Amino acid sequence: MPLPEAAASWYDTVYCPIADIIRRHEVLKQMPGWTEADLYVEITRRWLALSKEGKPAGPQPAINWLLLDEEARRWWQRRHSIELTE
Repeated sequence: MPLPEAAASWYDTVYCPIADIIRRHEVLKQMPGWTEADLYVEITRRWLALSKEGKPAGPQPAINWLLLDEEARRWWQRRHSIELTE
């Protein structure tokens, strides 16, 4: 499969369904400072971790875990408050 076709397929079948859930549940409003791409990566990371632990997995359980994780919120806020010197 050519790369452009593979990328379009990934976008349509993998990224968009998760992005739709992020938008539908207004996760960006609940996680200030995060981008949709940041959330996609973190949700898929948590989805994999849940699956490896034999727990119910998928985008919704991963989002629930993220939203309940106060440390993740604080970490992200600290990360964005760091100023790099030139």
